Amino acid sequence: PPTAASAAAGISAAANDVQNPASSAEETKEEIILEGFLASEPGESARPNWDYSSNPNRDSPGETMEQIVERIKRHLFDNAITLDDSAVTTIPMKGCQTHTEEDHELNVDSERDSKEPAEGHERTRENQTHPSRFWTRIIKSWTDASSFHRALFLTVAALLCAAVIILSSGLATGSSRSDMNGNIENASIFENPCNEEPSQLEGNAKIRWNIARDIVSSITPREALQNETSPQRKALRWIVCNDAISSRFLNQRDDQISSLHNRDANLAQLSQYKRTQTTTRYGFVNSGNSSESQILRRYILATLYYSTSIDGPWHDDWNFLNGNEHECSWHKIYKRWNFQFGEVDPAGIVCQTGPLGDILLNDEEIVVGRLTVNFRIKNNLTGTLPPELGHLIDLADILVEQQEHLSGSLPPMMPNLTLIDSVSILFNGPDFGGEIPVSLLELPSLSYLTVKQNSGSWSLPDNVDNISPKLTNLDVSHSNFRGTIPRWIYESNVVVLDLAFNEFQGPIFPEDEIIDFLPRIELLSYHGNRHLYGTLPDALGRLGGT
Repeated sequence: PPTAASAAAGISAAANDVQNPASSAEETKEEIILEGFLASEPGESARPNWDYSSNPNRDSPGETMEQIVERIKRHLFDNAITLDDSAVTTIPMKGCQTHTEEDHELNVDSERDSKEPAEGHERTRENQTHPSRFWTRIIKSWTDASSFHRALFLTVAALLCAAVIILSSGLATGSSRSDMNGNIENASIFENPCNEEPSQLEGNAKIRWNIARDIVSSITPREALQNETSPQRKALRWIVCNDAISSRFLNQRDDQISSLHNRDANLAQLSQYKRTQTTTRYGFVNSGNSSESQILRRYILATLYYSTSIDGPWHDDWNFLNGNEHECSWHKIYKRWNFQFGEVDPAGIVCQTGPLGDILLNDEEIVVGRLTVNFRIKNNLTGTLPPELGHLIDLADILVEQQEHLSGSLPPMMPNLTLIDSVSILFNGPDFGGEIPVSLLELPSLSYLTVKQNSGSWSLPDNVDNISPKLTNLDVSHSNFRGTIPRWIYESNVVVLDLAFNEFQGPIFPEDEIIDFLPRIELLSYHGNRHLYGTLPDALGRLGGT
Protein backbone atom coordinates (compact mmCIF):
# COMPACT_ATOMS: atom_id res chain seq x y z
CA PRO A 1 0.00 0.00 0.00
CA PRO A 2 1.23 3.50 -0.70
CA THR A 3 2.15 5.86 2.06
CA ALA A 4 -0.21 8.65 3.03
CA ALA A 5 2.17 11.23 1.54
CA SER A 6 2.32 9.52 -1.86
CA ALA A 7 -1.45 9.05 -1.82
CA ALA A 8 -1.96 12.73 -1.10
CA ALA A 9 0.41 13.61 -3.89
CA GLY A 10 -1.65 11.43 -6.15
CA ILE A 11 -4.81 13.27 -5.16
CA SER A 12 -3.24 16.57 -6.02
CA ALA A 13 -2.22 15.28 -9.41
CA ALA A 14 -5.69 13.89 -9.99
CA ALA A 15 -7.27 17.25 -9.14
CA ASN A 16 -5.01 19.00 -11.66
CA ASP A 17 -6.05 16.50 -14.27
CA VAL A 18 -9.69 17.26 -13.57
CA GLN A 19 -9.02 20.93 -14.11
CA ASN A 20 -6.93 20.20 -17.23
CA PRO A 21 -8.60 17.19 -18.88
CA ALA A 22 -6.84 17.76 -22.19
CA SER A 23 -3.36 17.22 -20.70
CA SER A 24 -4.05 13.59 -19.69
CA ALA A 25 -6.86 12.27 -21.84
CA GLU A 26 -5.86 8.59 -21.45
CA GLU A 27 -5.61 8.77 -17.67
CA THR A 28 -9.09 10.26 -17.12
CA LYS A 29 -10.43 6.70 -17.37
CA GLU A 30 -8.87 5.81 -14.04
CA GLU A 31 -11.09 6.12 -11.04
CA ILE A 32 -10.06 7.76 -7.84
CA ILE A 33 -11.01 5.32 -5.08
CA LEU A 34 -10.50 6.46 -1.56
CA GLU A 35 -11.97 3.63 0.47
CA GLY A 36 -12.61 4.32 4.12
CA PHE A 37 -11.47 7.96 4.00
CA LEU A 38 -14.52 9.99 2.88
CA ALA A 39 -17.37 7.87 4.23
CA SER A 40 -18.94 9.72 7.16
CA GLU A 41 -20.94 6.78 8.57
CA PRO A 42 -19.90 3.18 9.13
CA GLY A 43 -22.49 1.78 6.81
CA GLU A 44 -22.05 4.43 4.12
CA SER A 45 -20.31 3.64 0.84
CA ALA A 46 -16.59 4.33 0.89
CA ARG A 47 -16.71 5.60 -2.70
CA PRO A 48 -16.44 9.40 -2.72
CA ASN A 49 -19.52 11.29 -3.65
CA TRP A 50 -18.57 13.97 -6.16
CA ASP A 51 -22.00 15.53 -6.02
CA TYR A 52 -21.10 18.68 -4.11
CA SER A 53 -24.67 19.44 -3.23
CA SER A 54 -25.13 16.17 -1.30
CA ASN A 55 -21.61 15.64 -0.04
CA PRO A 56 -21.75 15.79 3.77
CA ASN A 57 -18.02 16.38 3.97
CA ARG A 58 -18.17 19.54 1.97
CA ASP A 59 -17.63 22.66 4.08
CA SER A 60 -19.70 24.94 1.85
CA PRO A 61 -21.35 24.88 -1.60
CA GLY A 62 -18.65 27.18 -2.88
CA GLU A 63 -15.74 24.91 -1.95
CA THR A 64 -12.93 25.19 -4.47
CA MET A 65 -10.84 22.36 -5.88
CA GLU A 66 -7.85 23.40 -3.80
CA GLN A 67 -10.02 23.16 -0.68
CA ILE A 68 -11.23 19.70 -1.73
CA VAL A 69 -7.65 18.52 -2.20
CA GLU A 70 -6.59 19.98 1.13
CA ARG A 71 -9.53 18.33 2.89
CA ILE A 72 -8.77 14.96 1.29
CA LYS A 73 -5.12 15.25 2.33
CA ARG A 74 -6.21 15.95 5.88
CA HIS A 75 -8.46 12.87 5.85
CA LEU A 76 -5.67 10.76 4.43
CA PHE A 77 -3.18 11.73 7.10
CA ASP A 78 -5.71 11.41 9.92
CA ASN A 79 -6.85 7.97 8.80
CA ALA A 80 -3.30 6.80 8.10
CA ILE A 81 -2.62 7.27 11.81
CA THR A 82 -5.86 5.87 13.26
CA LEU A 83 -6.76 3.07 10.84
CA ASP A 84 -4.97 -0.30 10.47
CA ASP A 85 -3.63 -1.60 7.19
CA SER A 86 -6.82 -3.47 6.37
CA ALA A 87 -8.62 -0.17 5.73
CA VAL A 88 -6.12 0.88 3.08
CA THR A 89 -6.34 -0.39 -0.50
CA THR A 90 -4.49 0.59 -3.59
CA ILE A 91 -5.36 3.87 -5.30
CA PRO A 92 -4.77 3.56 -9.07
CA MET A 93 -4.15 7.13 -10.14
CA LYS A 94 -1.41 9.14 -11.63
CA GLY A 95 1.37 9.92 -9.19
CA CYS A 96 0.30 7.16 -6.80
CA GLN A 97 1.56 4.03 -8.53
CA THR A 98 0.96 0.89 -6.41
CA HIS A 99 3.38 -1.99 -6.19
CA THR A 100 1.95 -5.38 -5.26
CA GLU A 101 3.76 -8.70 -5.19
CA GLU A 102 2.50 -9.52 -8.68
CA ASP A 103 3.83 -6.20 -9.99
CA HIS A 104 7.19 -7.05 -8.50
CA GLU A 105 7.25 -10.48 -10.09
CA LEU A 106 6.39 -8.98 -13.50
CA ASN A 107 8.87 -6.10 -13.07
CA VAL A 108 6.18 -3.49 -13.72
CA ASP A 109 7.62 0.00 -13.37
CA SER A 110 10.57 -1.40 -11.41
CA GLU A 111 12.53 1.78 -11.96
CA ARG A 112 9.95 4.05 -10.30
CA ASP A 113 9.67 4.49 -6.57
CA SER A 114 12.21 1.72 -5.77
CA LYS A 115 11.69 2.04 -2.04
CA GLU A 116 7.92 1.54 -2.19
CA PRO A 117 8.04 -1.95 -3.76
CA ALA A 118 10.47 -3.07 -1.00
CA GLU A 119 8.02 -1.89 1.63
CA GLY A 120 5.22 -3.69 -0.18
CA HIS A 121 7.17 -6.94 -0.22
CA GLU A 122 7.94 -6.75 3.50
CA ARG A 123 4.25 -6.15 4.22
CA THR A 124 3.24 -9.07 2.00
CA ARG A 125 5.67 -11.48 3.71
CA GLU A 126 4.45 -10.35 7.11
CA ASN A 127 0.84 -11.02 6.11
CA GLN A 128 1.73 -14.48 4.82
CA THR A 129 3.64 -15.55 7.94
CA HIS A 130 1.26 -14.11 10.52
CA PRO A 131 -0.22 -17.12 12.43
CA SER A 132 -3.81 -15.98 12.32
CA ARG A 133 -3.65 -15.33 8.58
CA PHE A 134 -1.88 -18.69 8.01
CA TRP A 135 -4.62 -20.69 9.72
CA THR A 136 -7.27 -18.58 8.02
CA ARG A 137 -5.82 -19.62 4.66
CA ILE A 138 -5.76 -23.29 5.78
CA ILE A 139 -9.41 -23.20 6.86
CA LYS A 140 -10.41 -21.41 3.66
CA SER A 141 -8.55 -23.96 1.54
CA TRP A 142 -10.32 -26.79 3.39
CA THR A 143 -13.79 -25.25 2.92
CA ASP A 144 -13.06 -24.56 -0.75
CA ALA A 145 -11.74 -28.10 -1.41
CA SER A 146 -13.95 -30.65 -3.09
CA SER A 147 -15.22 -33.73 -1.26
CA PHE A 148 -12.77 -35.88 -3.27
CA HIS A 149 -9.77 -33.87 -2.14
CA ARG A 150 -10.99 -33.91 1.45
CA ALA A 151 -11.33 -37.72 1.39
CA LEU A 152 -7.89 -38.04 -0.18
CA PHE A 153 -6.36 -35.84 2.50
CA LEU A 154 -8.00 -37.83 5.33
CA THR A 155 -6.82 -41.12 3.82
CA VAL A 156 -3.22 -39.93 3.57
CA ALA A 157 -3.35 -38.56 7.14
CA ALA A 158 -4.71 -41.89 8.44
CA LEU A 159 -1.94 -43.82 6.69
CA LEU A 160 0.71 -41.53 8.17
CA CYS A 161 -0.72 -41.98 11.69
CA ALA A 162 -0.76 -45.75 11.26
CA ALA A 163 2.87 -45.70 10.11
CA VAL A 164 3.89 -43.67 13.16
CA ILE A 165 2.09 -46.10 15.51
CA ILE A 166 3.69 -49.16 13.87
CA LEU A 167 7.13 -47.56 14.01
CA SER A 168 6.70 -46.68 17.71
CA SER A 169 5.58 -50.23 18.50
CA GLY A 170 8.60 -51.61 16.68
CA LEU A 171 10.95 -49.40 18.67
CA ALA A 172 9.29 -50.45 21.92
CA THR A 173 9.55 -54.13 20.97
CA GLY A 174 13.19 -53.69 20.05
CA SER A 175 13.83 -52.01 23.38
CA SER A 176 12.10 -54.85 25.19
CA ARG A 177 14.17 -57.37 23.27
CA SER A 178 17.31 -55.56 24.28
CA ASP A 179 16.24 -55.51 27.91
CA MET A 180 15.51 -59.24 27.92
CA ASN A 181 18.88 -59.84 26.32
CA GLY A 182 20.75 -57.94 28.99
CA ASN A 183 20.18 -54.33 27.80
CA ILE A 184 22.39 -55.12 24.85
CA GLU A 185 21.70 -52.21 22.57
CA ASN A 186 20.96 -49.30 24.85
CA ALA A 187 22.78 -49.87 28.10
CA SER A 188 26.13 -51.31 27.22
CA ILE A 189 28.93 -49.73 29.22
CA PHE A 190 31.21 -49.49 26.24
CA GLU A 191 31.44 -50.76 22.66
CA ASN A 192 34.19 -53.34 23.14
CA PRO A 193 34.43 -54.87 26.64
CA CYS A 194 37.61 -56.73 25.69
CA ASN A 195 39.46 -53.78 24.21
CA GLU A 196 42.33 -53.98 26.68
CA GLU A 197 42.80 -57.73 26.25
CA PRO A 198 41.44 -58.80 22.84
CA SER A 199 39.40 -61.94 23.34
CA GLN A 200 40.22 -65.07 21.36
CA LEU A 201 36.84 -66.57 22.23
CA GLU A 202 34.09 -67.09 19.70
CA GLY A 203 30.85 -65.13 19.76
CA ASN A 204 29.93 -61.53 20.41
CA ALA A 205 31.79 -60.22 23.47
CA LYS A 206 29.44 -57.26 23.85
CA ILE A 207 26.41 -59.55 24.05
CA ARG A 208 28.20 -61.85 26.48
CA TRP A 209 29.07 -58.84 28.61
CA ASN A 210 25.47 -57.76 28.99
CA ILE A 211 24.16 -61.25 29.70
CA ALA A 212 26.91 -61.90 32.27
CA ARG A 213 26.33 -58.51 33.85
CA ASP A 214 22.66 -59.37 34.23
CA ILE A 215 23.60 -62.60 36.03
CA VAL A 216 26.17 -61.16 38.44
CA SER A 217 24.04 -58.11 39.22
CA SER A 218 21.99 -60.40 41.44
CA ILE A 219 24.82 -60.28 44.02
CA THR A 220 26.91 -57.24 43.03
CA PRO A 221 25.62 -53.65 42.82
CA ARG A 222 25.83 -52.04 39.38
CA GLU A 223 27.99 -49.26 40.80
CA ALA A 224 30.76 -51.75 41.58
CA LEU A 225 30.51 -53.24 38.11
CA GLN A 226 30.85 -49.80 36.53
CA ASN A 227 34.00 -48.96 38.51
CA GLU A 228 36.93 -49.63 36.19
CA THR A 229 39.30 -50.49 39.05
CA SER A 230 37.00 -52.63 41.19
CA PRO A 231 37.69 -56.36 41.62
CA GLN A 232 34.10 -57.02 40.54
CA ARG A 233 34.58 -55.22 37.22
CA LYS A 234 37.83 -57.09 36.59
CA ALA A 235 36.15 -60.41 37.38
CA LEU A 236 33.27 -59.66 35.02
CA ARG A 237 35.71 -58.77 32.24
CA TRP A 238 37.56 -62.02 32.83
CA ILE A 239 34.29 -64.01 32.60
CA VAL A 240 33.46 -62.37 29.26
CA CYS A 241 36.87 -62.09 27.63
CA ASN A 242 39.01 -64.93 29.02
CA ASP A 243 36.80 -67.61 30.51
CA ALA A 244 36.14 -70.20 27.81
CA ILE A 245 33.73 -72.22 29.97
CA SER A 246 31.51 -69.27 30.91
CA SER A 247 31.66 -67.81 27.40
CA ARG A 248 30.43 -71.06 25.89
CA PHE A 249 27.31 -70.98 28.06
CA LEU A 250 26.81 -67.25 27.44
CA ASN A 251 26.98 -67.78 23.67
CA GLN A 252 24.48 -70.64 23.89
CA ARG A 253 22.11 -68.49 25.88
CA ASP A 254 22.41 -65.68 23.32
CA ASP A 255 21.63 -68.13 20.48
CA GLN A 256 18.54 -69.43 22.25
CA ILE A 257 17.26 -65.95 23.06
CA SER A 258 17.80 -64.91 19.44
CA SER A 259 15.92 -68.02 18.33
CA LEU A 260 12.97 -67.06 20.51
CA HIS A 261 13.00 -63.57 19.01
CA ASN A 262 13.11 -64.97 15.50
CA ARG A 263 9.96 -66.94 16.30
CA ASP A 264 8.27 -63.74 17.47
CA ALA A 265 8.11 -64.96 21.03
CA ASN A 266 6.29 -62.66 23.40
CA LEU A 267 7.81 -61.10 26.50
CA ALA A 268 6.28 -63.72 28.78
CA GLN A 269 8.12 -66.49 26.93
CA LEU A 270 11.37 -64.53 27.07
CA SER A 271 10.93 -63.88 30.77
CA GLN A 272 10.28 -67.57 31.37
CA TYR A 273 13.39 -68.48 29.40
CA LYS A 274 15.46 -66.18 31.54
CA ARG A 275 15.32 -68.82 34.28
CA THR A 276 15.78 -71.72 31.85
CA GLN A 277 19.48 -72.42 31.51
CA THR A 278 21.70 -74.81 29.71
CA THR A 279 23.23 -77.27 32.16
CA THR A 280 26.58 -78.59 33.25
CA ARG A 281 27.01 -82.29 33.96
CA TYR A 282 26.15 -83.17 37.55
CA GLY A 283 26.68 -79.81 39.19
CA PHE A 284 26.80 -79.01 42.90
CA VAL A 285 24.57 -80.24 45.66
CA ASN A 286 23.32 -76.76 46.60
CA SER A 287 23.46 -74.66 43.42
CA GLY A 288 22.51 -77.43 40.99
CA ASN A 289 23.78 -77.88 37.48
CA SER A 290 22.56 -74.79 35.67
CA SER A 291 25.09 -72.92 33.58
CA GLU A 292 24.10 -69.68 35.31
CA SER A 293 25.09 -71.16 38.68
CA GLN A 294 28.51 -72.09 37.34
CA ILE A 295 29.03 -68.66 35.80
CA LEU A 296 28.11 -67.06 39.12
CA ARG A 297 30.41 -69.41 41.02
CA ARG A 298 33.37 -68.69 38.72
CA TYR A 299 32.63 -64.95 38.95
CA ILE A 300 32.72 -65.09 42.79
CA LEU A 301 36.03 -66.93 42.79
CA ALA A 302 37.49 -64.53 40.20
CA THR A 303 36.37 -61.62 42.38
CA LEU A 304 38.06 -63.30 45.35
CA TYR A 305 41.30 -63.43 43.40
CA TYR A 306 41.23 -59.81 42.22
CA SER A 307 40.14 -58.56 45.66
CA THR A 308 43.11 -60.26 47.35
CA SER A 309 45.73 -59.20 44.79
CA ILE A 310 45.41 -55.44 45.16
CA ASP A 311 49.16 -54.82 45.53
CA GLY A 312 50.22 -57.40 42.98
CA PRO A 313 49.63 -61.01 41.96
CA TRP A 314 49.89 -63.93 44.33
CA HIS A 315 53.26 -65.64 44.56
CA ASP A 316 51.59 -68.73 43.15
CA ASP A 317 48.33 -68.45 41.22
CA TRP A 318 47.17 -71.90 42.49
CA ASN A 319 45.74 -72.45 38.99
CA PHE A 320 43.19 -69.67 39.60
CA LEU A 321 41.50 -68.04 36.58
CA ASN A 322 42.17 -70.97 34.29
CA GLY A 323 39.39 -70.39 31.79
CA ASN A 324 39.68 -73.82 30.21
CA GLU A 325 39.38 -75.87 33.40
CA HIS A 326 36.64 -76.47 35.90
CA GLU A 327 36.83 -74.31 39.03
CA CYS A 328 37.31 -77.45 41.16
CA SER A 329 40.79 -77.72 39.65
CA TRP A 330 41.82 -74.26 40.81
CA HIS A 331 44.31 -75.45 43.41
CA LYS A 332 47.88 -76.61 43.83
CA ILE A 333 48.82 -79.76 45.71
CA TYR A 334 51.34 -79.41 48.53
CA LYS A 335 52.83 -82.43 50.22
CA ARG A 336 52.28 -82.12 53.96
CA TRP A 337 50.24 -83.82 56.57
CA ASN A 338 46.87 -82.22 57.10
CA PHE A 339 44.11 -83.61 59.24
CA GLN A 340 41.39 -82.64 56.77
CA PHE A 341 42.95 -83.77 53.49
CA GLY A 342 45.37 -86.46 54.61
CA GLU A 343 48.95 -86.36 53.32
CA VAL A 344 48.29 -83.59 50.79
CA ASP A 345 47.15 -80.02 51.17
CA PRO A 346 45.45 -78.70 48.01
CA ALA A 347 45.82 -74.91 48.38
CA GLY A 348 43.11 -72.97 46.60
CA ILE A 349 39.62 -74.27 45.80
CA VAL A 350 38.92 -77.83 46.89
CA CYS A 351 35.82 -79.80 45.85
CA GLN A 352 34.81 -83.02 47.58
CA THR A 353 32.05 -85.56 47.44
CA GLY A 354 31.33 -84.86 51.11
CA PRO A 355 33.03 -84.40 54.48
CA LEU A 356 36.37 -86.21 54.35
CA GLY A 357 35.36 -87.40 50.88
CA ASP A 358 37.36 -87.71 47.69
CA ILE A 359 38.81 -84.62 46.07
CA LEU A 360 37.12 -83.86 42.73
CA LEU A 361 38.52 -81.92 39.79
CA ASN A 362 35.13 -81.39 38.12
CA ASP A 363 31.52 -82.53 38.16
CA GLU A 364 31.79 -84.81 35.14
CA GLU A 365 30.99 -88.03 36.97
CA ILE A 366 29.45 -87.10 40.31
CA VAL A 367 27.69 -84.29 42.14
CA VAL A 368 30.05 -82.01 44.08
CA GLY A 369 29.05 -82.21 47.73
CA ARG A 370 31.11 -79.38 49.26
CA LEU A 371 33.54 -76.62 48.31
CA THR A 372 36.37 -75.32 50.49
CA VAL A 373 38.32 -72.08 50.23
CA ASN A 374 41.67 -73.39 51.45
CA PHE A 375 44.05 -70.42 51.81
CA ARG A 376 46.38 -71.88 54.45
CA ILE A 377 49.64 -71.53 52.54
CA LYS A 378 51.39 -68.16 52.71
CA ASN A 379 50.87 -66.61 49.26
CA ASN A 380 51.12 -62.80 49.44
CA LEU A 381 47.39 -62.16 49.54
CA THR A 382 46.80 -58.39 49.76
CA GLY A 383 43.43 -56.73 50.05
CA THR A 384 40.12 -57.88 51.52
CA LEU A 385 37.78 -60.83 51.31
CA PRO A 386 34.99 -59.56 49.03
CA PRO A 387 31.30 -59.57 50.02
CA GLU A 388 30.59 -61.86 47.05
CA LEU A 389 32.20 -64.69 49.04
CA GLY A 390 29.11 -64.64 51.27
CA HIS A 391 27.00 -65.63 48.22
CA LEU A 392 28.93 -68.80 47.40
CA ILE A 393 26.14 -71.16 48.41
CA ASP A 394 28.21 -74.33 47.83
CA LEU A 395 30.80 -73.13 50.35
CA ALA A 396 31.40 -75.52 53.26
CA ASP A 397 34.72 -74.42 54.79
CA ILE A 398 36.64 -71.15 54.98
CA LEU A 399 40.27 -71.67 55.94
CA VAL A 400 42.45 -68.53 55.90
CA GLU A 401 45.87 -68.81 57.51
CA GLN A 402 49.26 -67.08 57.35
CA GLN A 403 48.08 -64.25 55.10
CA GLU A 404 49.99 -61.42 56.73
CA HIS A 405 48.85 -58.69 54.34
CA LEU A 406 45.12 -59.29 54.33
CA SER A 407 42.97 -56.41 55.59
CA GLY A 408 39.36 -55.75 56.42
CA SER A 409 37.11 -58.30 58.10
CA LEU A 410 35.08 -61.40 57.41
CA PRO A 411 32.26 -60.64 54.95
CA PRO A 412 28.60 -61.15 55.90
CA MET A 413 27.13 -64.51 54.97
CA MET A 414 23.85 -65.14 53.23
CA PRO A 415 21.32 -67.34 55.08
CA ASN A 416 21.25 -69.82 52.19
CA LEU A 417 24.84 -70.91 52.89
CA THR A 418 23.53 -74.04 54.55
CA LEU A 419 26.70 -76.11 54.06
CA ILE A 420 29.19 -74.05 56.07
CA ASP A 421 30.30 -75.98 59.13
CA SER A 422 33.85 -74.75 59.71
CA VAL A 423 35.57 -71.36 59.68
CA SER A 424 39.24 -71.15 60.62
CA ILE A 425 41.15 -67.84 60.78
CA LEU A 426 44.71 -68.33 62.04
CA PHE A 427 48.07 -66.52 62.09
CA ASN A 428 47.00 -63.54 59.99
CA GLY A 429 48.34 -59.99 59.97
CA PRO A 430 47.47 -56.87 61.99
CA ASP A 431 45.11 -55.32 59.43
CA PHE A 432 42.72 -58.25 59.34
CA GLY A 433 40.11 -58.21 62.12
CA GLY A 434 36.85 -56.58 63.15
CA GLU A 435 33.60 -57.96 64.52
CA ILE A 436 32.57 -61.53 63.78
CA PRO A 437 29.46 -61.20 61.54
CA VAL A 438 26.17 -62.11 63.19
CA SER A 439 25.10 -63.68 59.90
CA LEU A 440 28.00 -66.15 60.18
CA LEU A 441 27.09 -67.18 63.74
CA GLU A 442 23.48 -67.76 62.66
CA LEU A 443 24.28 -70.16 59.80
CA PRO A 444 22.41 -73.35 60.66
CA SER A 445 25.31 -75.77 59.96
CA LEU A 446 28.15 -73.85 61.62
CA SER A 447 29.90 -76.17 64.06
CA TYR A 448 33.48 -74.89 64.37
CA LEU A 449 34.58 -71.28 64.64
CA THR A 450 38.27 -70.70 65.20
CA VAL A 451 39.79 -67.20 65.25
CA LYS A 452 43.15 -67.82 66.82
CA GLN A 453 46.69 -66.43 66.95
CA ASN A 454 45.88 -63.33 64.86
CA SER A 455 47.61 -59.96 65.14
CA GLY A 456 44.59 -57.81 64.39
CA SER A 457 41.89 -56.60 66.78
CA TRP A 458 38.65 -58.58 66.91
CA SER A 459 35.37 -58.55 68.79
CA LEU A 460 32.24 -60.63 69.32
CA PRO A 461 28.77 -59.16 68.64
CA ASP A 462 26.71 -58.25 71.68
CA ASN A 463 23.54 -59.92 70.47
CA VAL A 464 22.91 -62.99 68.34
CA ASP A 465 19.23 -63.87 68.17
CA ASN A 466 19.49 -67.21 66.42
CA ILE A 467 22.86 -68.73 67.28
CA SER A 468 23.58 -71.87 65.29
CA PRO A 469 22.35 -74.89 67.26
CA LYS A 470 25.28 -76.90 65.88
CA LEU A 471 27.99 -74.54 67.14
CA THR A 472 29.97 -76.66 69.60
CA ASN A 473 33.53 -75.35 69.28
CA LEU A 474 34.36 -71.67 69.80
CA ASP A 475 38.06 -70.89 69.99
CA VAL A 476 38.95 -67.16 69.84
CA SER A 477 42.17 -67.26 71.86
CA HIS A 478 45.24 -65.05 71.33
CA SER A 479 43.52 -62.63 68.94
CA ASN A 480 43.10 -59.33 70.81
CA PHE A 481 39.37 -59.72 71.38
CA ARG A 482 37.94 -56.79 73.33
CA GLY A 483 34.69 -55.96 75.09
CA THR A 484 32.52 -57.99 77.43
CA ILE A 485 31.75 -61.66 77.11
CA PRO A 486 28.30 -61.73 75.47
CA ARG A 487 25.51 -63.68 77.13
CA TRP A 488 24.61 -65.61 73.96
CA ILE A 489 27.78 -67.72 74.45
CA TYR A 490 26.35 -69.16 77.68
CA GLU A 491 23.01 -69.79 75.98
CA SER A 492 24.54 -71.70 73.06
CA ASN A 493 25.39 -75.39 72.72
CA VAL A 494 29.14 -74.75 72.90
CA VAL A 495 31.10 -77.49 74.65
CA VAL A 496 34.61 -76.16 73.90
CA LEU A 497 35.07 -72.49 74.82
CA ASP A 498 38.55 -70.97 74.64
CA LEU A 499 38.72 -67.22 75.35
CA ALA A 500 42.31 -67.19 76.59
CA PHE A 501 44.78 -64.34 76.20
CA ASN A 502 42.51 -61.58 75.03
CA GLU A 503 41.37 -58.22 76.36
CA PHE A 504 37.90 -59.21 77.58
CA GLN A 505 36.62 -57.18 80.52
CA GLY A 506 33.67 -57.13 82.88
CA PRO A 507 32.05 -59.99 84.81
CA ILE A 508 33.26 -63.44 83.92
CA PHE A 509 29.73 -64.87 84.23
CA PRO A 510 26.26 -63.32 84.17
CA GLU A 511 24.70 -62.59 87.56
CA ASP A 512 22.24 -65.48 87.39
CA GLU A 513 23.22 -69.13 87.49
CA ILE A 514 24.29 -70.80 84.23
CA ILE A 515 22.53 -74.09 84.87
CA ASP A 516 22.37 -75.50 81.34
CA PHE A 517 25.75 -74.25 80.15
CA LEU A 518 28.30 -75.47 82.65
CA PRO A 519 27.32 -79.13 83.01
CA ARG A 520 28.06 -79.89 79.35
CA ILE A 521 31.34 -77.94 79.08
CA GLU A 522 34.35 -80.02 78.05
CA LEU A 523 36.91 -77.20 77.88
CA LEU A 524 36.70 -73.75 79.39
CA SER A 525 39.58 -71.24 79.34
CA TYR A 526 39.67 -67.59 80.42
CA HIS A 527 43.41 -67.50 80.99
CA GLY A 528 45.25 -64.25 80.33
CA ASN A 529 42.23 -61.89 80.45
CA ARG A 530 43.42 -59.44 83.11
CA HIS A 531 40.26 -57.35 83.24
CA LEU A 532 37.72 -60.06 84.01
CA TYR A 533 36.26 -60.26 87.52
CA GLY A 534 33.51 -61.98 89.48
CA THR A 535 32.70 -65.03 91.59
CA LEU A 536 33.09 -68.51 90.21
CA PRO A 537 29.78 -70.38 90.41
CA ASP A 538 29.41 -73.63 92.35
CA ALA A 539 28.38 -75.36 89.16
CA LEU A 540 31.99 -75.33 88.01
CA GLY A 541 32.51 -78.32 90.30
CA ARG A 542 29.98 -80.30 88.30
CA LEU A 543 31.50 -79.94 84.80
CA GLY A 544 30.39 -82.73 82.56
CA GLY A 545 33.60 -82.95 80.54
CA THR A 546 37.12 -83.80 81.46
